[in-house]
Amino acid sequence: MLNVHSATSDPAKAIADAAVAGQLDEKRLAALITEAAQRQLVANYRQELRARSERMFVEQFHRSLLKNGRADAILDSLHPSFDTAAEAIAAARDVIPH
Repeated sequence: MLNVHSATSDPAKAIADAAVAGQLDEKRLAALITEAAQRQLVANYRQELRARSERMFVEQFHRSLLKNGRADAILDSLHPSFDTAAEAIAAARDVIPH
């Protein structure tokens, strides 16, 4: 979602088009400038958020793991597989001549 690029048309083109069409006055110019500034602000914020979001999500994931011992529960669930693998390595080592 954050990688969606907004239209990158030059806002000055709309101003020039309005001027050529004889439709540019102070009120229209102010509206076009406000619209262009708002689009630029949104595009800049989207880019900044995209740059910061990965870190924010990783931090949130980290906090959720720490909450109520969830990280410990995950590690505890790995112990049986680890123990089985360690036993297999030890058994293989015993079979290999020194």
